[in-house]
Amino acid sequence: MKFENLRANWRLWLLGLVVALAGVVIARVAAPHYTGKTQTVLVSIGRLISFAGLFFIALGIKRRMSNTDKENP
Repeated sequence: MKFENLRANWRLWLLGLVVALAGVVIARVAAPHYTGKTQTVLVSIGRLISFAGLFFIALGIKRRMSNTDKENP
């Protein structure tokens, strides 16, 4: 397994992981402490932030795959 591509894209992976975890913390840890509309809004925001983190990880994978395709014509 080649780790050069992972080293080149580690910032996107780390950013995605941190953002996704922040969203999970908002949705699963912070939101239950509130009730009503505030809880619903926090859960929704947490889920959106988590999906944004997964999007950044997907960008890292896409960049890694495109770099692999360039190396192996």
